[in-house]
Amino acid sequence: MEKERFFSTILEIEINNQQQNRPVSVVPTMGKRFPYVISNGLNNYKSGNISAVFIEKDLNEQNWLIKQSWQYREKLNGFLFNGRTKLIKYEDGRMYLASLSSSQIQESNLGNKLVVNTAFDWTEIGDGDIGKDLYVNGFIDVIEGS
Repeated sequence: MEKERFFSTILEIEINNQQQNRPVSVVPTMGKRFPYVISNGLNNYKSGNISAVFIEKDLNEQNWLIKQSWQYREKLNGFLFNGRTKLIKYEDGRMYLASLSSSQIQESNLGNKLVVNTAFDWTEIGDGDIGKDLYVNGFIDVIEGS
């Protein structure tokens, strides 16, 4: 989701390769058996891959609009590649301020040319529970207390 727009689904959701990241460098030493491990900065963030089937429902939320699914996916792809920060929320309560971190969106047919799985990589760039991060990324207009 963004501030004014969102896409949601309950179909074939998979959260793949989710990992905690803290970049480090391993530096070999001369004349010693063990290397140095250097971690500069405070980087500590999550990243991963989401794949799901995105199909729009009708106005009554009763029926899936399968025949128009390609049009919905085109809108989704434009949304994903617009360069803005996304708020990714899962039904179990997890939430991430994230940017797409891949240069492509993968689509794969699930046995029906109208039912397509969409997958993309993401990287956490802020905390969805912190007002300043929400403000800086355009999700709120005012930081409480300012």
